Amino acid sequence: MYQTVLENGIVRYIESPLLRAIRLGRVIIIDEADKAAEHVVAVFKSLAGHGELTLPDGRRVRRARERDSDIVVHPNFRLVLLANRPGYRECPRHVS
Repeated sequence: MYQTVLENGIVRYIESPLLRAIRLGRVIIIDEADKAAEHVVAVFKSLAGHGELTLPDGRRVRRARERDSDIVVHPNFRLVLLANRPGYRECPRHVS
C-alpha cells in the first residue's frame, strides 16, 4: 500500500491513494474493478465487506484501533467500485 519514489537519489515510501483515502476519510473510485487481478479483488472485498485489511508490512486497517500500529478507517471513507456486468462486451468502435 505504498509507492516507492526516488527523489534526489533517496528512496522514499509514500502512501498509496487508497491508504490515504482510508486514513483521511475521502472517497476513492475504482473503475473496471472486474478486470483487476484476483488478489486485488480480495483486498477490495475484505475492505468493503469487513472494513479490515492487513498490509504487507504487518500493519492492519481496521474500524477501531486494537494495536498502536493499526490504521483506523475514517468514518467518512467511501469505496466505490465500478465494474461491468458479467458477459458484458464492449461495442466495436467504428472508424469513419
